[in-house]
Amino acid sequence: MDLCEKKITDYKDGIDRMIYDTGASYFDFLFGNNANALEIIKKFFLRKSNLFSYNNCTGYFNEDDTLVGIEHGYSHRDYPRLLLNTLKEGFNIFNVLVFIVTFTRAMVVAIITPSIPKKTYYIAYFSVNPLMRGRGIGAIMLTKTLSRLKVEGYNYCELDVESDNISAIKLYQSCGLIIIRNAVPKRKLFGMKSRYRMRVTL
Repeated sequence: MDLCEKKITDYKDGIDRMIYDTGASYFDFLFGNNANALEIIKKFFLRKSNLFSYNNCTGYFNEDDTLVGIEHGYSHRDYPRLLLNTLKEGFNIFNVLVFIVTFTRAMVVAIITPSIPKKTYYIAYFSVNPLMRGRGIGAIMLTKTLSRLKVEGYNYCELDVESDNISAIKLYQSCGLIIIRNAVPKRKLFGMKSRYRMRVTL
C-alpha cells in the first residue's frame, strides 16, 4: 500500500480515538472516563503548540485521501515549551478544581516517565485507524516516520508502549526498536498499565 505523509492542519474524525488508544489507562487516569478523556483530547488537539496539538501530528493517507493513521511527537528541545503551553491551555479548558486535580495527576505521569535524551525524537502517539488495523499499515507508517526523522537529523527515536500490547511491541521490534527500560513499575500504578520505553538508532 502506498501512503501519503502529510502534516495535519485541523481535526479529522477519529484522531481523538487513535490518540486515546495509544494509552487508554493513562488518559483515564489523567482525564477521567473514556468519553471525558476523548472530549479533552480533542479540545487540546485543536489548540496550537501543546503536547496534544495538531501541529505536532503527521497523518498518513491512502489513495482515496482517507486518514489511515497518525504519528504524533516532538523533540527533546520542544518538550519543555510544549509542556508549559499544555499547562496554560489546561487552565483555560478546566475549572480551577479540575485543573488542580489534573495537574497533580500529570505530575505523577511526568515523574514515572523517562526523559527524552538529546538528539532524540519522541513518538508520543502512534496509531492506525481502528477500521484498518491488521493490514500491515503500521509497519509502512513507522518505516516512513523513521526515514523522515533520519533526514531531519535525529540520532534516535523513542516511544513508550503498554507492556501488554504485544502486537504493537512486535511491530516496533520489526522496525528495529528495542526495549530499553520499564517506563513505570511492573504493577499497575493508579490504574495505569506498565509501559516499556523502546528506542531505535537512526
